[in-house]
Amino acid sequence: MHHHVIVIGGGAAGLYATAGLARLGVDVAVISEQENMGGDCLHYGCVPSKTLLHMAQETKQWPKIRQKIQDTIADIQPNDSVPRFESLGAHVYIGKAKFLNSHTIQVANQQLTAKKFIIATGSRPKIPEVSGLDDSMYETNETIFQLTELPKKMAIIGAGPVGLELGQAFQNIGVAITLFDHNQYFLKRYHRDIAAIALEKLGLDIHLNSRLSQVRRLNEQEIELKIEESGQEKTYIVEKILFATGQIANIDTLQLENTGVLFDKKIRTNAHLQTTESHIYAIGDVINSPSLTHAGGAEARVALTNIAFGNFTKIQYETLASVIYTKPEIYQLASKQEAARVLSANGATIDRFKTDDEPEALVRVGINKQAKIIHAEAIGTDISTVMQQIALLKATNSKLTDLSKAIYPYPTKSEILKKTIRSTIIRKTRETTHSKNTSSNHKMEAIIMKVFWREWRGIILFVAFVLTGFLVIYKLGIVDSFNVAEVSEVVRDMGIWGKILYVIIYILRPLVLFPATPLTLFGGYTFGAVQGTILDVIGAGTGAILAFWIARQLGKEKIERLIQGKKLEKFDHKIGENGFLVVLYLRLIPLFPFDSINYSMGLSSIRMRDYAAATYLGIIPGAFTLNFLGSSLGRLDWQFYTAISLYAFLIILPWIVKKLRNS
Repeated sequence: MHHHVIVIGGGAAGLYATAGLARLGVDVAVISEQENMGGDCLHYGCVPSKTLLHMAQETKQWPKIRQKIQDTIADIQPNDSVPRFESLGAHVYIGKAKFLNSHTIQVANQQLTAKKFIIATGSRPKIPEVSGLDDSMYETNETIFQLTELPKKMAIIGAGPVGLELGQAFQNIGVAITLFDHNQYFLKRYHRDIAAIALEKLGLDIHLNSRLSQVRRLNEQEIELKIEESGQEKTYIVEKILFATGQIANIDTLQLENTGVLFDKKIRTNAHLQTTESHIYAIGDVINSPSLTHAGGAEARVALTNIAFGNFTKIQYETLASVIYTKPEIYQLASKQEAARVLSANGATIDRFKTDDEPEALVRVGINKQAKIIHAEAIGTDISTVMQQIALLKATNSKLTDLSKAIYPYPTKSEILKKTIRSTIIRKTRETTHSKNTSSNHKMEAIIMKVFWREWRGIILFVAFVLTGFLVIYKLGIVDSFNVAEVSEVVRDMGIWGKILYVIIYILRPLVLFPATPLTLFGGYTFGAVQGTILDVIGAGTGAILAFWIARQLGKEKIERLIQGKKLEKFDHKIGENGFLVVLYLRLIPLFPFDSINYSMGLSSIRMRDYAAATYLGIIPGAFTLNFLGSSLGRLDWQFYTAISLYAFLIILPWIVKKLRNS
């Protein structure tokens, strides 16, 4: 059986990709080891753990909690069921998949082939090698929810998100919990202030710099643990061990060695999420990325988009936040970039946190010099709901101070963000006031002129260059004495040098904003439709890249200040990850001003290579049409009317596309 795309893995990421491709009308199949699809998130992770956290606040009766977990899973299961995905148009196969070669896989007794693959087989709990350990002594997140009776004492190995969430939940329903973590610092990837508050408020017995070295069963109920703790061996007695020591990618049974896919513990991918076999993509826990359900969803979106429309989208994690859903919650929006300034506010200054007796709640937001978001961390009850506003600001390239435009209900926890904004505004006001009070008028004028020249010299020089070009053309009388036929004959007589001169003029044309259409018609008139088109694409495309580069060098923020408001930010947001398609569309339609696109795209966040590729490709139809028209100038024959018809078709093409889409 052959399919266009085969998705291997019936977990959250794999199902997201399958549903997206099916809705786009792609012939897609999904392979799941289990008939109850949904993977780790539905059966062992997000859903059961969050249900446990909720129920642990309501009751201490484990049978009731366990039943609620099973009911919640059963309630969500239809969304991830075989019938639903078959109703979407996807083919579903149940069984283990293994590659026979880079285009063929085997599932049970069936061989399937596909043009493209997505590997999304997820991960399983990692169990460390410990002397004396056997299966009866420990649980993982895959087995803990199946227990009919809970132990009285339980050791959790690993104080990461899983260990902390399950540890606090089970402690709330009466299990004595002790956590052991090999790291020297608690929550080592978080700011020390956040980690210190968490260590105090989570209410858990956490032992750092500790390693489990040996276990021994004492009797039917009790297990003895030998822990190397800060260089000393200590003994603990528990009834169960819960391992929360990380995950192992489920790739060992795929027989990837039969393909060209490179892997070690995880699969190697590029920014398009392609493996070293370009037609095989990988997403979720099998690649080196954050092991989060929403990260897998974002990766699935990128992979299916690249498969359906071509590789123009790259995975980006800049706005990917993580949350530890304990009480209090711990939020992080991480970044490798350094912030110019970190703003903070605590619950002691916010009335709603006071009413909830949570003065220790803390928010930290890192911003750059323009007050745009770099990173953020926070701790507090339900703080993730508050902090996702920060992720939205970063996603839209907005400033922290933009939050001050909203009127917040009183009292809400979101006011803690207004507190950080207030400190920014006060600081700027004080700096301005201090500058005014300590500078003489003469010194202030000098400073203003220096800043003005530094910020605006690029624009001033560019405008001067354009005006000088127009003045030279006027003084030389070029416009008055210009004869198209004579100039065309001179250029043709120059041979190859005439063509090179034409291309150079076209490259430099955007600098003086000379209209592109007359020059294109001249090219067709002089060199003919085919040669004129080739020279036009080379010159116009390269000139467009030059204008793009100039706009980018002048700087987005300088132009923003020139036109004021949010116009560029809204424009940049609309381009988003689809820059290639946006530019291609604009280039195909001759109604859009050529140079306006050049300079405006330079102010956006589109990658230059995407802009260049879309420009060179998109200008071909228009360039050929105008050169075809130019080659027919001077005679009203079939070629002239055909060229006019082609040009008219390009103009009404958006209306045709819109009608087709609506129908």
